[in-house]
Formats: sequence, structure tokens, C-alpha cells
Amino acid sequence: MTLPRELPKDSAVVRAAQWLADQDKPPHPVAVELQKRFGLAGACVCEAHELAGRMRLLRRAFG
Repeated sequence: MTLPRELPKDSAVVRAAQWLADQDKPPHPVAVELQKRFGLAGACVCEAHELAGRMRLLRRAFG
């Protein structure tokens, strides 16, 4: 049995992940842009980056 994944509790992380997943060409470096644009700390930047990758994957798989 697999456990359901939970969204991060911080809405800024979700907003940052959605924004990043929508970008055709993600900015480089991603961490600096997310910190500047959304005011995220290091751990939250990593969480947003991971969530954006899952969002992109699910969009490709399910449209």
C-alpha cells in the first residue's frame, strides 16, 4: 500500500513550484530566482524545485 503524498504546508512553496513548472526554460540558477521572487529559504527552495519536477511529470503523463 502506498501512502498519499502531501502538499507542502507553506503556500509560497506551492506557488513557487507552480510558477517553476510553468516555465518553458527554467531560470539559471533556479535557487536564486526562487529566493528572489518568492522569498524562500534554502530548504523551501529544494522542496519547491522537487514539487515542480513532479508537477511537470504529471502534466506530461496526464495532460
